[in-house]
Amino acid sequence: MKKPWARVFFPAILALALASCRMDPVFYVISLAEPPRDPLVPGTPSKIVEFDGSLFVAARSRLFAAPVAGGEWKASPTAPSGGGFDVAATVGFLYALSGNGTENRLFRIGAAALGSGGGWDEVAVSAGADAIFAIGNRLFVSVPAEGGGYSIFSVADDESSSSLILSGASMLTGSAGSFLSAIGGVYRWDGSALSPVGTGIFMGIIELPSGDVVAAHHDGRLFSVSSGGIDAMTTTGGASLRIGSRATGALAVANVADTDSSDRVLVAGRQSPAGQSAFGYVEFALTASGAIDPSLNAQSGAGLRSILHPDRFSTSLGRHSVNRLFFKEGAGFFASTAATGLWLYEENRWRVVE
Repeated sequence: MKKPWARVFFPAILALALASCRMDPVFYVISLAEPPRDPLVPGTPSKIVEFDGSLFVAARSRLFAAPVAGGEWKASPTAPSGGGFDVAATVGFLYALSGNGTENRLFRIGAAALGSGGGWDEVAVSAGADAIFAIGNRLFVSVPAEGGGYSIFSVADDESSSSLILSGASMLTGSAGSFLSAIGGVYRWDGSALSPVGTGIFMGIIELPSGDVVAAHHDGRLFSVSSGGIDAMTTTGGASLRIGSRATGALAVANVADTDSSDRVLVAGRQSPAGQSAFGYVEFALTASGAIDPSLNAQSGAGLRSILHPDRFSTSLGRHSVNRLFFKEGAGFFASTAATGLWLYEENRWRVVE
């Protein structure tokens, strides 16, 4: 028979333990940790692109899709030969790179064929293509060149094969406006030629609601980009505007959680040096016109405004390196991570897409 003192002692100990989780920050943070889950979109997913009313992402030679209006992610019923590891969307086509890294092939499909379950058409491009990005109705492809460096090929929606447009370039990492970011610099497309506007190791690029184009340098600095060149951005106090010690290249403009949609932030993925544990992303406040507010530094941790309950961030997405970000009102807020699949912000928390 249970002793009378046990009925008092054990509940008291349990209450004390639970209270300690709330009083001790370490135990409290641990209590918020998301349990491990198996991602539907596994490994290191590509960037997310929008085409013909759907979102697309590639991962481990598979293509996944979800309605732009909101809904579940599913394996795409149509995919190119060999699946896909990168995607891009021009005005008229959804493109996908497939292959094993050395014998990669480029495919595309139009809206009509996609809707009817039609097949993908192969676009001739040099084997080994490793990244694709779009500007308007034109796709750009970076291909390692013999002897080092990269060549940039291009194909327009009304062309059936690609053509070389720039030699001695570097691997592409992003596109925004009329610009492409790359491991070796930033390039501008003027409608007929691609030319460099600045050098540096740039991991990503984005066009802000203000029309300003901003690129993320590998060392964490933000640069303004124009046809006249690139310039390191600074705060009103003269300090560098920094994502952190390393930038992953993930960039997106997101609404501030639970406020009017006109209140927005620039979200930027960060990567810590070896031995440190600052991952996830940081945020930069935007002005009413959609430009970066230079009076404020990057915000992280409890200062995050794109999500509610930022205290949960460090035990969920904040534990992982974020390679790509995507936000569209009504469609969702997504993050492609370096090894733990595709994540979604839903019901006031970040979780793996299952």
